[in-house]
Amino acid sequence: MRQGEIKIKNPTKEEIEKIMDDSSINGSFHSNKRSEMVERTHKPLAKFEPKPEYFRLPSGLLEIDQKYLSDDLKIPIRRIGTEEEAKFKVFDELGFLKGIEEQLNSCIKVNLPIGEFSYIDKISMYIFLLKISYGKIYNIKPTCEDCGIQSSSIIDLEKDFETKYVIDGYEYPHPIKIDSYGGDITARFRFPKIKEGGLIEGEEGTDIFKQMNVLLVDITGTDGDGNIISEDDYDDIIKHLNNEDRNKFRKFISDFGEFGSDLIYRKKICKNKKCDSYNTEIELPFPIDLILLSIMQKANAK
Repeated sequence: MRQGEIKIKNPTKEEIEKIMDDSSINGSFHSNKRSEMVERTHKPLAKFEPKPEYFRLPSGLLEIDQKYLSDDLKIPIRRIGTEEEAKFKVFDELGFLKGIEEQLNSCIKVNLPIGEFSYIDKISMYIFLLKISYGKIYNIKPTCEDCGIQSSSIIDLEKDFETKYVIDGYEYPHPIKIDSYGGDITARFRFPKIKEGGLIEGEEGTDIFKQMNVLLVDITGTDGDGNIISEDDYDDIIKHLNNEDRNKFRKFISDFGEFGSDLIYRKKICKNKKCDSYNTEIELPFPIDLILLSIMQKANAK
């Protein structure tokens, strides 16, 4: 090497890996990328808007892209404000299940319409929203159906409503083996999104044929004659299923519906010693009317 000449040495594989693992470089790169992604996928906070809290979706990553979630796979939800509280009045017009969508849509801080979330997330999200907005404990006075007497009762949104999360490794879209036609046929189905809630809420015109067609992802395999299933066969396959295969689909809807939180809670409410239901645990529907009454009473007492 001549005097004054600088020798450039190619880095070794180990040196390259060390550079890539350097937290000061690699961490900064990922942090910047994460910030850019959050700006695109999350709604900005207004000047006086409260910071959101983070909620774990019962459906996990089955429906929502990871880019909308935090590093620990949660979504940001901020508490109910004055504008959302005013929307309680739409419950009379739309009903509870539909009415809560307007409040959720305002309070979820991601650029994704509420209708795109899995249906099993809906009730759990709303219970979380009530907890961060008004607290988890409510004094209510349910009426016993047997004796007609009201009794004071405490409802705890955290303890009385269990959230069940989709288990790791759950195969989704869910495969169902079709045995109606011989051969080797598998149909895969997804669960309804919130915007498709009418499929399982019993709206007029909803039936199993419509459910299966809307929720079908694909059908693969070969029929009894060895012919490969094509998209042109889907409607005919669904249309002529036998009862056993239809029941497999019904079981999928029933089993998947167990995830999340349902609208039923179990409580001992009757304190009338002369009543057959005295001190007996019974199943009750989600008491949204009594919870709202409790919220309004708290507000008026201040």
